[in-house]
Amino acid sequence: ALRMGNWKYIAPHKGPAHFKYVNIESGLSKEDQLYNLKEDPRETRNLASKYPGKIEKMKIELQMILEAGYSRPEIK
Repeated sequence: ALRMGNWKYIAPHKGPAHFKYVNIESGLSKEDQLYNLKEDPRETRNLASKYPGKIEKMKIELQMILEAGYSRPEIK
């Protein structure tokens, strides 16, 4: 996942959306997920279909972070 300001992007992932034995949602989906955390802090409304440009920008940013070999900013 990637957070930029109020936006959170969760990349598609193969895996269960729900862990039945412990009755917990995993947060995983086979579709892109995009949430405005300021307006929807509980992540109940996936806005991916409304903001395809934002999805594309965040996908690229996440890919660059992963290719660089780290997922958090380096502390100096």
